[in-house]
Amino acid sequence: MKKVDFDKIEQFMLRYCGDSCHDREHIYRVLYNALDIAKCENNVDFDILITSCLLHDIGRPAQLNDGSIDHAEYGSEIAYNWLIENNFSVDFSLKVAECIRCHRYRGNNIPKTIEAKILYDSDKIDAAGLIGISRTLMYKGVINEPVYYVVNGKVQNGFDKTKESFFTEYIHKLSKVYDKMLTAKGKEKAYKLKCEAEEFYNKLYGYLDKLYISGNAILDKYLKEI
Repeated sequence: MKKVDFDKIEQFMLRYCGDSCHDREHIYRVLYNALDIAKCENNVDFDILITSCLLHDIGRPAQLNDGSIDHAEYGSEIAYNWLIENNFSVDFSLKVAECIRCHRYRGNNIPKTIEAKILYDSDKIDAAGLIGISRTLMYKGVINEPVYYVVNGKVQNGFDKTKESFFTEYIHKLSKVYDKMLTAKGKEKAYKLKCEAEEFYNKLYGYLDKLYISGNAILDKYLKEI
């Protein structure tokens, strides 16, 4: 596919996620992870993989407005219709939509194609990995979001060290995620991220008081120190 096509796809994605630096960062990290994983897999259609990675969360804004919407299902329809309207083939558009539809691995939408499996791996690795969670904490590069905690199985805002830490919850998920990767490279990378994340969180958890600050300068200095 020509660069002009990818530029058009990227601009379409940015229009949907334009207000959220966090969402944009996630999409690009998923793409970088996917390209890394794809190097060790055979018969990958990179046009389908790159397009589905760029557009995989295109339905997220709609879900934020209406929690009953499945953003993967909704996003697959948006992406399919847009691709058809922009003269991409029906076959290509259907394959991209299928990758997007099953990237959350919900219900019977089990990834069947190698592109869909790689997208699924990449999304899960980023969501549970070191970079994803640390960037979520530093939402938009500024601590304007509180530290999160899990109380009775539900995520709540606040700064209370007597409650179970959201970081601890993610370490628990990381300990399992690498067993569920669908591709060989995905499993290898997820295990590496699990080890890095646990080391990072152990340091971070010991300095929660230092994180409860305003502004970027102190945080930047602190993150360099650890």
